[in-house]
Amino acid sequence: MTVSIIIVNYNTLHVLKPCLDSIIEHTIGIDYEIIVVDNGSTDGSIEVLSQDNRITLIQTGENLGFGKANNKGLEQAKGKYILFLNSDTLLRNNAIKIFYDFAEQFQGKLGALGCVLEDR
Repeated sequence: MTVSIIIVNYNTLHVLKPCLDSIIEHTIGIDYEIIVVDNGSTDGSIEVLSQDNRITLIQTGENLGFGKANNKGLEQAKGKYILFLNSDTLLRNNAIKIFYDFAEQFQGKLGALGCVLEDR
């Protein structure tokens, strides 16, 4: 596995579904996994996400907070690289492959990468 994408969800199903769809649509040429950590949502997220075979779903059963939930996802991640992605993000290009190609140029000399966010 090359990239593990970790997304924390807490009652954000309405934006998470388009986020997941945009990852699947735009990410090509790279092996990746999507890990969704649900922080005890009550908006039907568990029912919908448990049927989505594109993701690994981790259910915390309670709202652990953003940082702790990301750490739960990290415990399950198999990727060489970790991408923490907000549930309201939409990819508009092959950003994950671009991220990977850039990171590979530095072979262990990078600690973190950021990106350009656009509000459209």
